[in-house]
Amino acid sequence: MMTSIETLLRTHQSSFHPLVPFDFNAEGVHIDLSIANEELQHIEDDDATGWERYIWTYMKQQGAAVCAGGYREVRSRYLRSVAYLENGEPRTTHMGVDIWAAAATPLFVPYPATVHSFQDNAAYLDYGPTVILQHRLEGETFHTLYGHLTRESLAKLTPGQKLEAGMTFAHLGTAEVNGNWPPHLHFQLILDMQGRTGDFPGLCTAGSLDRFAANCPDPNLILGYRSLEPND
Repeated sequence: MMTSIETLLRTHQSSFHPLVPFDFNAEGVHIDLSIANEELQHIEDDDATGWERYIWTYMKQQGAAVCAGGYREVRSRYLRSVAYLENGEPRTTHMGVDIWAAAATPLFVPYPATVHSFQDNAAYLDYGPTVILQHRLEGETFHTLYGHLTRESLAKLTPGQKLEAGMTFAHLGTAEVNGNWPPHLHFQLILDMQGRTGDFPGLCTAGSLDRFAANCPDPNLILGYRSLEPND
């Protein structure tokens, strides 16, 4: 059963501006980067070029210009690093949607917003440059997080700055600046920032999934990508 904020977002889904300059439902395709995808086992964790080659080959095979996926996806890549351990339990469940597209792809504000915070989360396999926007919809507050951007994206923003829907506010970064990932957007929906600024966990453990999911609903409530809709 949907919560009240999830119902509100679903009701207003058609009013959200696209995040990227693609008609995803016409040009995009879902990609599975979960533990179930055996094709990923031969790619080393630190091989950003290998991951990028896999993703772009997949898109070419599918005849797609962009691909996306990942919400509540369990990923084996995070099993291989102590950085993703929480009290001995691996944080392997991905709580955002990843949109895979070329570096320098512009990003658009989905709904009138205030710049909540931003920072360069520069650790290896972190978000790199990150922006968090705050939105108000029918009296409800929610936040959207954008990870793996260019450093220049942060330079033109100030906390509290007002942004209109459809404005270009950031661009996708390269592996050299985005945490050593193939170019993509990590897009996450967050209800309560819990006092954090410039960052918010994008992964959780199996034991904390229900708590995280309550605070980080499905970003596809905003995106409206049909191939990302749950089957049940």
